[in-house]
Amino acid sequence: MNDEQQVSDAIVFWIGHGDAVTPIRNDDRVREEYGADVGERLLLEIHQLEEDFYQSDAHVVAPDLQSMMDSAKADFRILHPHIPRAAVDALGWAYAFDYK
Repeated sequence: MNDEQQVSDAIVFWIGHGDAVTPIRNDDRVREEYGADVGERLLLEIHQLEEDFYQSDAHVVAPDLQSMMDSAKADFRILHPHIPRAAVDALGWAYAFDYK
């Protein structure tokens, strides 16, 4: 598995996208799944990528929830075009939940 795919999988797992009703963002869950050393490295990347995602102002300018999520994802893709879609979708889901 390449590093970008592992980060993507870890983001989806950390947020709980596809498993949880609401975003969970559980750091301990990542450490348990990937081990302490790898988990910590992944968490540093996850937190930075989430911070980058939340730089979007879509929650202020978008007319509706779907547009907000799509716009935030597009903003993020400009910064991080290499991040797999599953991670971007998970971040978008959490962003939309937070700003609904």
